[in-house]
Amino acid sequence: MHKIKFILSIVVISRIFITNNLFGQNEINNSETIINLLGQRLKNLFDKYGLPFSIEGLDNGTALLYYDEGEFGFSVKSKSIIAAFFTKEYQYKVRGIAIEDTKSTVVEILGEPKKNYYGKDKSTNYLEFDYPENDLRITIAIDTENKVNFIIVSLK
Repeated sequence: MHKIKFILSIVVISRIFITNNLFGQNEINNSETIINLLGQRLKNLFDKYGLPFSIEGLDNGTALLYYDEGEFGFSVKSKSIIAAFFTKEYQYKVRGIAIEDTKSTVVEILGEPKKNYYGKDKSTNYLEFDYPENDLRITIAIDTENKVNFIIVSLK
């Protein structure tokens, strides 16, 4: 009887795990879970994700903390989370946008950007979208192949 209960428990847990991963609902890696940490203290980040995979310090006093082998990360300044970013390796959608989506798909989903500009090297096109209702800004980086290769969600 105990073996049957144990096996059923394993089956149920496996089904939940598989379903969550198939539909991109993994609680830890879900983009909304990550975005909801914006404005919170560094302690909350460590409580949720533990120590980062990698840390990079910037000259302006901001630290970039990379998680999940660099799939996503956070910008931290004065022990507060000011932005979340999602790299080429991130496999879930962020506000309906996936890495590798085309520029036209981004505009179709999010509408016309508030700002549309190119980086210093002219190879990356940045699209900015503001969400005043929750003080967020989404910056989408479009590469030379006209595809999303980086997403930043920051506090305005």
